[in-house]
Amino acid sequence: MTAPESLKFGRLKFAVVIVVVLVVVVVVVVVVVVVVVVVVVVVVVVAAAAPAVVVLVVVTSVEVVVVIEEIVVVLVVAVSVDIVIVALEIVAV
Repeated sequence: MTAPESLKFGRLKFAVVIVVVLVVVVVVVVVVVVVVVVVVVVVVVVAAAAPAVVVLVVVTSVEVVVVIEEIVVVLVVAVSVDIVIVALEIVAV
């Protein structure tokens, strides 16, 4: 393989890694949105059923969403760092 072909192949591998990163980010965002929607629906249903429990449910729901978002952020950062390391290794080869 000549130098230009090798360079083109390296760029192709890097492009594939970038696409994988974008797909992972989109999946994570979709999961977070689905979780938030589920929490909101649960809050609305409970609020309609028993208004006295609303405050407790809202506080708990907010805490759950915050914890889930923190976990997602940690996972996204960890996966992104791993992907960048792999991308650098692929490009270096």
